[in-house]
Amino acid sequence: MATRFEFLIAGSDARFLHDCLSEAAAEILRVEARLSAYLSDSLTSLCNRDANRRPVLVDPEFFAFLTECQSLWRRTEGRFDPARGQSFAARKAGAAIPPTDERVSFADIELDSPRSLVRFHHPSVQLDFGAVGKGYALDQVAERLRDHGIESAFLHAGTSSIFAWGHDYQDRPWRVALTHPKTAAPLAFCSLDGLSLGVSAHHGHRNSRGESHLVGPTSDENYLLAAVQHPRALWSDALSTAAILTPPGAPLDRSRNDPPVPTLLVPPSGPVEFTPPNAWRMNSPVVSHRSTPHGLPSAGP
Repeated sequence: MATRFEFLIAGSDARFLHDCLSEAAAEILRVEARLSAYLSDSLTSLCNRDANRRPVLVDPEFFAFLTECQSLWRRTEGRFDPARGQSFAARKAGAAIPPTDERVSFADIELDSPRSLVRFHHPSVQLDFGAVGKGYALDQVAERLRDHGIESAFLHAGTSSIFAWGHDYQDRPWRVALTHPKTAAPLAFCSLDGLSLGVSAHHGHRNSRGESHLVGPTSDENYLLAAVQHPRALWSDALSTAAILTPPGAPLDRSRNDPPVPTLLVPPSGPVEFTPPNAWRMNSPVVSHRSTPHGLPSAGP
């Protein structure tokens, strides 16, 4: 995942807490070994290498993860799409995306649920979980820490994925501040208690051609930053990626009427867009509440 993980956990038994942190670190390495497209023996690499020639048998955990990614791909109308691995690699290297890769999507992946088989139906399909690997890892760590009775924790991966529950040292829900991607000025903050925060931004990584690392249906950069809160870190990461790649006013899921998850969007100019208003404390008066086609569907696992 090529990022820094930081964990804060609370309790009275120092040795027990140390053991919990050691287990959490081991879990991060376990997830990395399964999901990384850069490790030749990972399940992702196994699928990328063989699934376009034959069905690949994977274990139930990895198959359930793929099924969840497929559900998110459908709900976001393809804006979150981990099946475009070759497109991601080309963009990162500063190369043009091959025309054949432009048509590749998760629709080219067949998941055979009774047998946990994965099959690719396009030669350019390559899985890349860079958008959600950190969030999935935090979900796994959170599950294990809660199983051990940890009642307060703040889990942080890089600058984009956070999961927190319980209270901080001042007995308040953990608070996270967001800064403006251009000016670094304080923009907003939110309280997280049993929630994750996923952040996507175009400014984070650019290739030698100045292009964003984010690959979507269009090359337009309608937003500088998107932030989403959700009970699952996997979902907040995927939905923030989808949100930043969605044109203004375009709904992500026309078929649902659920209340949207808390979403904050920073356009290149003009007011910050956010919904719903009680999920964000704004530090700037230049904001716009949208109840929106942009609101993301709240239902999830």
